[in-house]
Amino acid sequence: MSGDLEAFIQDGCYEPGSASAPMIEASIQYLRQRGLNDDAIITTLRDPAAADYLERFSRVSSPPMTARDLAAAVDIDVQQVLDVRTASGLPTVGPDEPAFWNEDIPAFRLMHAGLLIFTWDELLAFIRVMGSSMSRVADAANYLFLEDIERPLIEAGGSGVDIVKSAVEAQSLALDLVWVLQMLIREHLELSVNRHRESISRSGYNDQMVSMVVGFVDLVGYTSRSLKMSAQELAELVTRFEALAQDTVSRLGGRLVKFIGDELMFVTVDPAGGIRIASEILRVFGSDPSLTPRGGMAYGPVLARVGDYFGSVVNLAARLVDQSVPGEVLVTTELAEEAQISLDPAGRRMLKGFDDPVSVASLTLRAD
Repeated sequence: MSGDLEAFIQDGCYEPGSASAPMIEASIQYLRQRGLNDDAIITTLRDPAAADYLERFSRVSSPPMTARDLAAAVDIDVQQVLDVRTASGLPTVGPDEPAFWNEDIPAFRLMHAGLLIFTWDELLAFIRVMGSSMSRVADAANYLFLEDIERPLIEAGGSGVDIVKSAVEAQSLALDLVWVLQMLIREHLELSVNRHRESISRSGYNDQMVSMVVGFVDLVGYTSRSLKMSAQELAELVTRFEALAQDTVSRLGGRLVKFIGDELMFVTVDPAGGIRIASEILRVFGSDPSLTPRGGMAYGPVLARVGDYFGSVVNLAARLVDQSVPGEVLVTTELAEEAQISLDPAGRRMLKGFDDPVSVASLTLRAD
């Protein structure tokens, strides 16, 4: 074995017969099996922060391909391959740069088959949504690794090999998330279909528009408060905000569409259900003094497009947020009437972008 390790001996990374020799030998073999050459292994052994090779760890089963190679394998135009990569939110590459893998071929074949049903522009729009979602999933997974594994290892004086081993194991686990994603897409597809059908049954489907309750909620004083927080405190605040919002909206049958900084957007089909969601957000957030909410809600026809919603009803709900006071959600009178729920009248408001004043009601958390 010593002959295989001559480069490491000369570099001072490995000393035969030392107490650490067995561990280092095992680490070298481990990294070689993962596809690293000896120079890369030496760098990793000497530098605990060396993680430039992690991409290779999950890809050692196949050599890289160019966009031109992939296009030929799938029998599509090379520009389509490049367009998919751009729509996915990945860095732009040239047609002859090795940026693809054999494992990518089935995915591109599936997308190509989709042209039998959808237009190319529709497929690219869907891929943009997928790419954006996967980017957030990847960032979240990476954050978990950096905070819970890598940083404690570095602070404890762990070696580069310790960190790389942990990273490889974490990355292997992350790649197995495909089974979790498969379960989630199945369940969320069913929810989406049911939501769409219920909306049509309530108000029809006119000119691609469906009737939905749209709500926006933000945190009062978030900007000024965040300036005084440490990174850890801010992270904890954002985590509580997102967790409470997601759990509350989902539990009551709504869909949390997105977070926009300290603001969230949700939708639901049932007007009364929308009022219940907003009331519960006020109640749940009201139990945490660092999360003071305010919001706006409206009901009517919206354009559902690639996972988001557009139209004057969406703009109206967003504008009402700025008109509300802490602990209040302003609701259009039309929504309150559709929900058949009595709320306190809150007058008529002139809103930016709307020619006529909007009649609203006030939803607040009432003491029992």
